[in-house]
Amino acid sequence: MKDHLNTAIKEKMMFFLIFVCSTILILQTDTVYIDHYQFLIKIFKFLFLLISLLSILLFIPKIKNDKKIRNFIIIFSLLVVIFLSINSYIYKFKVNSFLTFLFMPLIYILYFYFSELENNNHIFMKTIEKIIVFIACISMIFWILSNIGIPFNSSLSSEWGALPNQVRELPGYFYVHFVTQQSNLSSIHLIRNSSFFSEAPIYSYVLSIGLLIKLFVLECKKNDWEMYILLITILSTMSITGIIVAMLSLSYYYFVIYNINLLSTLKKRKGVYAFATIIILLFLVLYEKFIKSDHSPLSSPSIRADDFKAGFMTFIHHPLVGSGLDNTNAIVQNMNKDRYGFNIGISTGFIEALAYGGIYLISFYIVPTLMSFKCSKKTFGLGVFTFILFILTTVYSLYIYLVLLSYLFATYLKKENVHIELSSSWIRTVWSHLRLRSSQKG
Repeated sequence: MKDHLNTAIKEKMMFFLIFVCSTILILQTDTVYIDHYQFLIKIFKFLFLLISLLSILLFIPKIKNDKKIRNFIIIFSLLVVIFLSINSYIYKFKVNSFLTFLFMPLIYILYFYFSELENNNHIFMKTIEKIIVFIACISMIFWILSNIGIPFNSSLSSEWGALPNQVRELPGYFYVHFVTQQSNLSSIHLIRNSSFFSEAPIYSYVLSIGLLIKLFVLECKKNDWEMYILLITILSTMSITGIIVAMLSLSYYYFVIYNINLLSTLKKRKGVYAFATIIILLFLVLYEKFIKSDHSPLSSPSIRADDFKAGFMTFIHHPLVGSGLDNTNAIVQNMNKDRYGFNIGISTGFIEALAYGGIYLISFYIVPTLMSFKCSKKTFGLGVFTFILFILTTVYSLYIYLVLLSYLFATYLKKENVHIELSSSWIRTVWSHLRLRSSQKG
C-alpha cells in the first residue's frame, strides 16, 4: 500500500514538472508577455533548466549501463563545445548559448530516450499538444468577439511592430488575448488571430507544431476534434506558411502513412467538398499574399527575399562557423538599405542559423531531420515539416523546436541497429582541431 502511494505521488510530481516545462516552452515562443515583462525570460530559463536537471537525475544510473547513449553524449558535447568556443572567439561569449545548444538538447535527448520512447507513453508531447489545443479554443472565442466589434477591456505595451525606441499599445481581452495584426482578405477587413503571441505567424507556428505532434507522434483518429480545432485556428491566423504546412502535412498523413487512394476519395461527395475547400482556401491566400499584395521593397514578400539574400551573403564570409550567434548586425549590413529604420528583423530561422553559425550550426538542424528518414514514416513527417517551418519562420533558438530536434535524435538512437563507437584517435583529432582554430584566431 505504501509503495503504491509513493508511486502515485511520484507520477503526480512528474506530471506537474512536465506541465510546467510544457507551459514555459510555449510562453517562451515570442509571446506578448515576454516582450512586455522581459524579466520573465530569465525566470523561464532558470525554472526550465532547474526542472529539467532535476528530472534528468533519474536517468544517471541508466546512462552508465548504456554504451550507445554514453558515446553519443561525449561526441555531441565535444562537437557543440568546439563550435561554441570558436563562435565565441569570432563574436562574443554567451552563457545562454551553452544552455540553448548544449545542455537543453542533451537533457531532452536523455529524457525521451529513457522515458517516453522507453515506455511509449509520450506524456510530454501529449501535454504540449493539449495546452496548444486549449489555447486555440480560448483564442477562437476572443478572435470571433474582436471581429464582430466587442469592445476590448485590457491592453499591454509592446516593442514588436513599433518604430525604433517606441512602443505600441496592444488591445485585448482579460490579458489572455491581444490584437497585434489586421488583414484584408478579398476586400473583407479581418483581425488576425494571434492569441497572446507577438504576431499571427508565430502563433500559427505554435499551432502547426501542435498539429504535427497530433499527426506524427500521438494517435490521430479520422474525425479527431482536436485536429479540426487546430486546423480552423491556423486558418484564423491567415498565415500562408501555417496554412500550406497544415495542408501538406495532412496530405502526407492520409495519402502516405495511411495510403488512402486519392481518386477513390474524390469519388465520394464528402471528399469532393473537402478537396474543393482546400483548393479554394489556398487560392485565396496565395492570391492575397503574392498576386494582389504590394510588391514594393518593403512588402512582406520582398523583405523575405531580401532576408535570404542578406543571409547568404553573410554566410559566404564565414561559411564554416558563421559570424557569431545572434550577431544580427552582420546580416543587417547586407540588407536592402531601404529597410533601415523600418524593418530589419529576420523572417527565417534557417538563414539566421546559416549566417550566425555556418555549416557547423545548420548541421545541428539538418542531421536529426535526415535521421528521421531512417526511423518511421511518422517520424519523418515530423522531421520534414518542422524543418520547413524552420526555413520559413524565425525559430532557430526557440525551446520548442530544440525539444522536437531532441526527440528526433532520441528516436533515431533508440533504433536497435544503430551503433555509436568512440575511439581515442577520434577524440585526439577533434581536440587538435579545436587547438588549431584557437591558435589561428589568436
